[in-house]
Amino acid sequence: MVCQAIAILDDLATPELINQVVDEDDHIIARAIGRLRDSGLLSGLRFPDPGLRRSVLDRTSPDVSAWLHHRIADVLHRQGAAPSTVAQFLVKSGYARFPGAVAVLRAAADSALLHNQTGSAVKFLELAYRVSTHVDDRTAIAAMLVSVEWRANPSVATRNFGRLWSAARNERLAPAYLVTLVIHLLWQGRDDDAHEALLTLRAQTHDPDRTIEFLWSWLAFTHPEAAPGDAPERFAIDRTDPAISPYEHAVDVLRGMMSGADQRNSVFAAQSILNHHRLGAATIDALVVAVEGLIHVGNLNDAEAWCDTLLAEAVARRAPTWQALFTALRAEISLREGDMPHAVQYGLDALNLVPAKGLGTRIGRPLACLIRGLTATMQYDEVRRQLDRPVPEAMFRSRYGLLYLHARGHYHLAVGDHDRALHDFERCGALMRGWGLDLPQLVPWRNDLAETYLAMGRPEAAGDYANEHLRHLERTAKLHRTRGVSLRLLALTTTGENRVRVLRSAAAIARDHGDRYELARALGELGVAYDTLGQPRRAQSLRRTATRLIKETTASAPRATEPTVVAIEDAAGGGAEQLSTAERRVAELAAGGMRNREVAVELGITISTVEQHLTQVYRKLHVKRRTELRFLIQSPAPDHGGEQREI
Repeated sequence: MVCQAIAILDDLATPELINQVVDEDDHIIARAIGRLRDSGLLSGLRFPDPGLRRSVLDRTSPDVSAWLHHRIADVLHRQGAAPSTVAQFLVKSGYARFPGAVAVLRAAADSALLHNQTGSAVKFLELAYRVSTHVDDRTAIAAMLVSVEWRANPSVATRNFGRLWSAARNERLAPAYLVTLVIHLLWQGRDDDAHEALLTLRAQTHDPDRTIEFLWSWLAFTHPEAAPGDAPERFAIDRTDPAISPYEHAVDVLRGMMSGADQRNSVFAAQSILNHHRLGAATIDALVVAVEGLIHVGNLNDAEAWCDTLLAEAVARRAPTWQALFTALRAEISLREGDMPHAVQYGLDALNLVPAKGLGTRIGRPLACLIRGLTATMQYDEVRRQLDRPVPEAMFRSRYGLLYLHARGHYHLAVGDHDRALHDFERCGALMRGWGLDLPQLVPWRNDLAETYLAMGRPEAAGDYANEHLRHLERTAKLHRTRGVSLRLLALTTTGENRVRVLRSAAAIARDHGDRYELARALGELGVAYDTLGQPRRAQSLRRTATRLIKETTASAPRATEPTVVAIEDAAGGGAEQLSTAERRVAELAAGGMRNREVAVELGITISTVEQHLTQVYRKLHVKRRTELRFLIQSPAPDHGGEQREI
């Protein structure tokens, strides 16, 4: 058994450890090691021939192997070894019976997730679930497993989700886990089950914490029909404290979006979340809300920069579901910037990052952006194919359904099907009024109706709806970009100098908000207006500019590249431990923000050598760009106080 123990311990083998594992007399173990050395099988306490070690392991019976792995794990744990080291031996043994084994496995899973080793985390948690005898522990472990699995496959049809749902129905699920369960159930359109879970949560919650307060606000804005009554009262806290929960600030962002007022507070709350909290299972929902908040107030440059950062972090953390969420947001940003080709590309990418049914009700955002982009680029056959894509009926009970109806209505308008366009836009308005979310920044359905009525030759009705949209903006967001759309539509109900004056204002708003597609439309109409006034030279210049902008913003969308889908199993050899010492030093400095030239000076090597090392780093860590390194490599840069990121 000494030979087998040495083979299993490998680099960890020491005389003291072997003595404790085999539990034989010291002289007997020493003689056994001596014979192995004399025969040439061992050099020190190592097998010089890897094939020989492999042969010893293969010849060891499964029962003896399992016992030895478990014995080694027990000894290492008592010696204070790292949980991840102990857990590796426990998983190979297939059981865990010494006191504290479950806690070791859970700690090892936390460490694995911190290093983006999701496959290892799942193995540790699955074993912990099997051997745990406490109901509360098993429920917590099942919740962790669902959280890990959700990163790659957002499904409620898994064994672990079934375990979690069973615990919830038996009222054995803690409020914090119920919050996550509700969000996942609504994601997949199980509204009745979500309602049941919400009633349980409400009955259990006597002193609501911040995540529960967030859930109620999130429901009111995202799934308003699911919200069971009024939200809990707010806590009195110091909003400037960066240590507070991201969900506290997320409530401020959500309430700012719903009221349309106090945009400065909403932006401050969004930036606080983004600056002080890294991407993880405990922050993902708050971070998505923060980016949504920036988009909602028209802060598109910041939203784009943060979205790209979070997208790179999601790739590094091997979380396709998180990638899909931020890619969909990136599609919406492109759409609002009037960048139709990228709206198409990001929309396609988001739809392809997770299994077909995985997006559930969340499919509304990327699909809507894709349809709007394809419609603007006049790819109507492809739009029809996308409209044939099945979507969950529950999506239309969420704000994601509003985005879909809005996009579908614009397709109907583009192809001249005015009745169906009116139906989609009117349905948007009815849902928003019924939910108490009649926000012109969310879906400008009155502008959409105005545009449809103009196409139908009914300028008076068009003017009424455009003016009504402007009145709503006066109450919520006077300077919103859709004000320019309203002015363009109103201009088309007038003539002469008045049309020119209003169109110039519309073009100025589109230019200020960086919406090149809307700017092209306003300038095109302004060119026609100047032509009517007998100013052909000015008209020609404006039409030329409008044509150029239209070409830039509606050029054929680039072919969407295959998205980086990362399976839940760890990529072979993908850990930072695979790097050589020289590669790791280069990677650490690059992750800290140094350019190649600066790294070369710091380490006293050539720039070419730096580039060669980085090429090997990218290959071994399965990354494609420098920005992903910061999430895989701990930079040696000094700490400046907390986990803060700035853009």
